Amino acid sequence: MKNILKIINQQPKDHIYYSTVFGNCIAENKGGCFPIEITALDRNLRYNFQLNDLDKYGCLVKGGVCTLFPSEYNRDWDDLNTKVKYYTYQPVLVRNDDYNIWKPDLFQAYYENSPFPYAVIGGMYRQCIPLLGNELLKLTSNKLI
Repeated sequence: MKNILKIINQQPKDHIYYSTVFGNCIAENKGGCFPIEITALDRNLRYNFQLNDLDKYGCLVKGGVCTLFPSEYNRDWDDLNTKVKYYTYQPVLVRNDDYNIWKPDLFQAYYENSPFPYAVIGGMYRQCIPLLGNELLKLTSNKLI
């Protein structure tokens, strides 16, 4: 299992994570045997209430499975550490959900706390990848190669 506590410690305090049990949440390192304290966000509003603590692997109980992820659509903790840096007008492919097609566009800006963080000329999207190297995904709903 991956020690996600180290990754959480490197992220901004207001990063919104996703729990399969509680939905969108904020995670903090509180130390101890179950060091990850999560606070649920009620539909992205800042009305918080305490829920539960997780171990350093994101599990509710020792020997359980990870229930905390970088986002609702990203279950890969390694991906959170290797974020792609985009530049203005970079050709990209964008979509909102895995079942949508990848559309070509030009990158404009990234908004960390937005539910649609990737701004391109044609709008705002949840998912964004560089076009270069991913040309075969254009206008398909395929997963990343």
